[in-house]
Parts: sequence; structure tokens; C-alpha cells
Amino acid sequence: MAPGNGTILASAGAAAFFGILLLLAGGLLIKAAWFPRRRGETPFCQKCRYNLTGLELTSDLPPKCPECGTPLQARNVLRGERVRRRGLALVGVLLVTLGISGFSYWLADRIKLADWYEWAPGDLVITLLTSSNTQVATDAAAETNRRMHLRRFWPWQRARLARLCLNVQSQRQSVMVSPSAFIEWLGTLASRNELTQEQQDEFARNCLAVKVEARRQAIVDQGCPMRFILEWRGPSNGVKGVVELVKLEADGRALPQDGLEIDKRHRLGAREIIDWPAPANAPGPHTIVVEFAMEVQTRSLGASASITQYSETRRFVLPVEVLAEPPAGAIRIVPTDEFQKLERSPVGQSVTAAMQNPFLPGGAFQQSNPNGPAPDDGAELRNPENRVPDVTVMGVHVRSTGDRAGAIADLGVRFPTGEPVGFAFDVYLAEGESERYVGWVARPWETQQQPTYYIEWPLPGPVPETMDVVLRPSAAAAMRTFDLDRIYGGVLRFDDVVVMSRD
Repeated sequence: MAPGNGTILASAGAAAFFGILLLLAGGLLIKAAWFPRRRGETPFCQKCRYNLTGLELTSDLPPKCPECGTPLQARNVLRGERVRRRGLALVGVLLVTLGISGFSYWLADRIKLADWYEWAPGDLVITLLTSSNTQVATDAAAETNRRMHLRRFWPWQRARLARLCLNVQSQRQSVMVSPSAFIEWLGTLASRNELTQEQQDEFARNCLAVKVEARRQAIVDQGCPMRFILEWRGPSNGVKGVVELVKLEADGRALPQDGLEIDKRHRLGAREIIDWPAPANAPGPHTIVVEFAMEVQTRSLGASASITQYSETRRFVLPVEVLAEPPAGAIRIVPTDEFQKLERSPVGQSVTAAMQNPFLPGGAFQQSNPNGPAPDDGAELRNPENRVPDVTVMGVHVRSTGDRAGAIADLGVRFPTGEPVGFAFDVYLAEGESERYVGWVARPWETQQQPTYYIEWPLPGPVPETMDVVLRPSAAAAMRTFDLDRIYGGVLRFDDVVVMSRD
């Protein structure tokens, strides 16, 4: 029951109770005022109510009523007159009117709260599932769910519902309610063996959606950002899917899969996005080939083991052009004055950020440290502009390597959410008048979370107490992400970043 419905029902019930009392009281008043008891001895014909005063009633020769001709006898002659009271009758009519109003309020409330979908034909309920009115579609979905549970659809209605659900599952039809409800109904029909073989095959084929995308252009020795989207469109019970990467190669040569984690669980999440930079080759056009082996298994009610309903190997061919340097115009660098005129988005931002350490083997990596320094440890941003992005350097941490190589320093950077551009910087340490490059960091502008990312570099010399960090916009760093196409163009400088030891 929705909030407030209890109060509405209570008030409607009270209105109905007092309405009935008023109806009874008004009815009694009308009867007493319009049909009172007869008083006196004046005779009247029982049939036509004619006044028989002056006629003698004898048993030998009974007279007839002058008005209607009915033979008059003692048993069919009324005695006495009715004296009607119009004022009292008017009061009774008023009470009856009030009573009808109170009862009508209760009746209208009951009609409004009644579930009329329960009495609707099944074909009409299925039609209303595609209504553009969200409330109508939601009510129809609730009734469909009830009838599916009670098995109250006729065979032709189940076939029609299955076709609609298959269209929603394959995203050929949009609906105003959650598509997961349609997918669950499909799973229920499949478990009851109420789908045709053709529908079973289509249902299983639509359960797994795999998409592979790659950035069309990459930079030499910087990798090729790729995205694997594994989307599960099957029901929560009775069906499971398995996905396995069987081939990943470029120009006929196998690529290493280190760092690439394809979800092989039976239950796949909805849109698991994985960014993985594959090694790039020499400048020029290249072709990346990716193959997935997919299998969908179903289990009917009462069955002890799953049955492989559908299996397929899907192949993706991705053309990639490797360039010596970022092409002009590939990444738009937004100047600071233009950035200040852009509005922030209230919605957060959705692609994983990437970072790279040029001194460590293995190239790019990313890390989010939940136990890292608190935001209070961050250095204050020094920038003369009125509005700058809320980028924070979380401090430099140094740990010993245990040998003569010195120490390893790591720097945490946190980016804001809701900004209308992305961020891609080369990271430098300011040392007097010169700057030393230590790595890069890039984050697409649609990322929702706000984690802290870390880069590392060797620190062979003595450990200073503070460092000056400079972030310069970098198109090359943006090219290391999957779809970043415009970045903030201001230079950010953080002075006196505190250096702390992790030992």
C-alpha cells in the first residue's frame, strides 16, 4: 500500500458509514412525512383513492366506485386521510442527498484503488506492456508477472509474450519498464519448455553480447587501447553463460595477454569494461584479431544437469593505424579561458583511467590505493586562473628498494568528477630552472569514480623533504586511453609537495 493510502481508506470508510446513517435517517423522514398514518373515518377507494363520502355501503347491493368502477366492500375501502408534511419531507431529501454523497466518495475511492488489470484480457495486458505511459506499462508488467506466476496465459498469448520479450532482449524494441522483467519472463518460459525450438535458440543466442573496440590510431611503443564489453542479457536463474578468449593477435602474431582479465565466471556482470593496451608494432596500418568462445547453458525445471543450448565462436577484426606521434587535431586541447566558460555536469564521469611509468617494464598500469593518504595531505594548487579543475596531488611516498639502486617514489593524483573535459598530463618534477619527466597520467572525462592513481619512478639520489610537481597537458597521454578526444589545456603546478616514507 502506498504511503497515505491508509488515511485515505480510513476517511473513505468514515464517509461511507455516516453516509449510510444519513440515508437511513433521510429515508425514515421521507416515509413519515409523505406516507403518514391515516387519521379520521373518511372513506376512500383502495384502488384509485377516490373520496367515497356520501355513498352507502351495503352487503346486498354493493355500490361501485364512481371513478374506477370497482365494486365497493368494507374490505377494499380505506378509512382516514393522510396529512403530508412537505417540510419534513424536504429535510429527509436533504439527508438522503448527503448520504449518497458520502457513500459515493467511498465508492469512488474503491473504484480508484481497484486493480482492473486483473480483469483485463491477456492480449490487452500484453499490448499495454509497450505503452509509452510509464505508469500504464508498469501496472501491465505487474499483472503479467502475476499471471506468469499463476500460469494464466493461453498458449497463443504465451507465444505473443515470448516474441515481445525476445525483441526486448535483443534491443529491437524499447519499453518504459525495466528490460530485466522481460528477460526473466523468457527464462521462466524456457524453464517450463513453453518456447518453440526456434525461440529457444534465439533466446540463448541473445543472452551473451560481446563487443570489442579499439582506438583507430595508436602511437609507437605506447600500446593500442582496447575495450572488451561483455554484457549478460539472460535471466538470473536457470541460464548461465561462459566466455573465453581464444585468440588475440596482431598481423598474425599472438599478443601477450598479461594484465588482460576476461571474466570467465558463469555469471557475467552487465557491461564489464576492461581497458587493455596491446603492444604496438612499427608505424603503419595493422590488424588486430580477437576471438571469443561463448556458451550458453539452460536448465529446465526438474532437470539435474544443464544443457548446452547455444555455443559460438565470435571473431572481431580491428584495423589500427600506428603513428610516430599524435596527429594534429586528434586530441583537442581546451584552453583555460575556454574551460572557464564550460559548465560542469552534475552527473559523474565512466571509462577507467590509465597511468604509465616509463621506467618500469610492462608499460602501462593503474592502481587505486584505498589505504593511501587522506585528502588533507594533498598539496595546494597554485594557479592564477579564476576557475581551475580540482586536481589534487596526494603527496609523494618513498620506499627503499633494499639495494644500491636507491628508492622508488610514487605520486598520487586525484581528478575531479563532472568536468566537461578529460585530463591527460605529462608529469614533471621541477628542479630549479629545469624539469625532469617522471611519467604520465590520463583520465577520460566520463569517468564516474574519483579514485587516486599512482605513478612510480626511481629515486637514485637523496630523498628531499618536498618536491615541486608540474602537470602539463599531453596529447600523447590522451592517446593512451580508449576514447579521450579533448583535454584540459592548462598547466598545473603543485609546490612543496610533502615527501613521506613508506618504510
